Amino acid sequence: MFNPTQEQIDNNKLVESGQNVLIQAGAGAAKSTSLRYFAHQNPNKNFLVLCFNSANADESNKHPDKPNNIIYSTVHSIAYKEVVDTAMRSKLQGYLNYKDISFYDIENAGLLEGAKDVEDGKKLGYTLVRAILDGIAMFCRSDETNVFVFARNEYEKLLTGQVIIENGIGKQTPTLTSERLDILAAMTQAYWRKLIDPISKFGITHDVYLKLYQLRQLTINDLWDKKQSSFVKIDVLCLDEAQDSNPVTIAIFNNNTHLQRIVVGDRMQQLYKWRGAGEAMSLFPHFAQGSLTTSFRFPQPIADKANFVLEKANAELRIIGAGNTSEIKTKAVLCRTNASLLAVIAAAGDEGKKVFTTADHKDLFNKMYHLQAVSFNNVPKYPNKSMLDIKTRKDLKEALEVSPELSILFGLAKKIATSNNGLMTGVKKIQSCLVTKEEEADLIVTTIHKSKGLEYDEITIWDDLIALPRDESGQVDEDAVDEAVEAFWQGEEALCMLYVAITRAKVEVNFPYYLQEYFK
Repeated sequence: MFNPTQEQIDNNKLVESGQNVLIQAGAGAAKSTSLRYFAHQNPNKNFLVLCFNSANADESNKHPDKPNNIIYSTVHSIAYKEVVDTAMRSKLQGYLNYKDISFYDIENAGLLEGAKDVEDGKKLGYTLVRAILDGIAMFCRSDETNVFVFARNEYEKLLTGQVIIENGIGKQTPTLTSERLDILAAMTQAYWRKLIDPISKFGITHDVYLKLYQLRQLTINDLWDKKQSSFVKIDVLCLDEAQDSNPVTIAIFNNNTHLQRIVVGDRMQQLYKWRGAGEAMSLFPHFAQGSLTTSFRFPQPIADKANFVLEKANAELRIIGAGNTSEIKTKAVLCRTNASLLAVIAAAGDEGKKVFTTADHKDLFNKMYHLQAVSFNNVPKYPNKSMLDIKTRKDLKEALEVSPELSILFGLAKKIATSNNGLMTGVKKIQSCLVTKEEEADLIVTTIHKSKGLEYDEITIWDDLIALPRDESGQVDEDAVDEAVEAFWQGEEALCMLYVAITRAKVEVNFPYYLQEYFK
């Protein structure tokens, strides 16, 4: 029988009262158990929990202790059912296609005037194409309603006088005049209208239909429950992992003021500030305040390490460690980047270890093969579905110009190929040590981002937590490490990553060499 803590009992009293509630929940502090407890204790209310991703929603819906009056879903799933029809469904793809934006329209609008030469004009043009794509992506994550006004304001901050012409003298672009900013914003607005037009051929991402849902100010009244094979009237709306919610999700949550609302999260576990997240836990000061501070994942020594980071971040929350696991069965390495992840896997393979990873390594390798083939002017043998428009070297050059993510991936592919006498040899070497089941592995290797919601007995935080300064030969400049570490302690996003990494451990945490003195 479940024995609730005093904090859980106190939080439930707030729920029973019908108030809107915000619960600050520390890592491992039985957040999911608490939500099920609230549902058990309030059988006359139907709870809908908005989860951060579909994996969490699916797992929670299958939990053996889940009461019938609680349903888990993603906000994307709810929006999809309300907004996406057959025509819109056919437009769905994994990315916005830069080829949908006409380079010639940008040129004809006079936005390339002032470029030093043709090559610099191309660089500026592709920068503006990237700006439009980024403008749409940021608009979709925002709570704004006017795409022209939003894009105009963002471009004024991001593009005016930025360095985007890199050749020759004077590497700074002409300052975009008010008239040019208006033109670019208008082009963004026109692109948006094409995206949401069901009969246009312009592909959309999942974020586009989520934004449409928010713009239409739709509300949640009932939801289909597979288990009960019927629609269920919703009484309480819960926002789980609220710290990872971006403004568009918060806007959708706030559109449902007719429901009792519960916000649950931990500011220090937010890792998606680059996607607009991070402010949610400070947006509801008028909600009744609750807390969950007792962690059943780890003992007090690990809680002390987590609290040290919380203190550095000036966070109000402090954690009490109540875990009692002492045996080390699972060991995991947490990396900041995919490049380090692949290097760790390869090194573990050299030691004869079997490795499990939560990273989508198959898709990662497939993308590398695609990019490498095109770079050699060959047709990819197994083209990646998200890169079908990258067919020639010209396509590749354009794509690398407008996509920093592809540029990093392409560089990683070249590095693997160079150090292993070919990309295929390097990939096979990495794949040879991978296993498909975690219980078969000697070591789990994943990224800090992917580790959220997971736990392991022993955690090793890899040395790439800080981007260490390097000399011309690529070696770490040890004389500059102390300065980099000092800067690290001043960055909230960096501290959030460290806090998340520490709190994945149940028994032991191993730190990078440059942080060990802080955690003795």
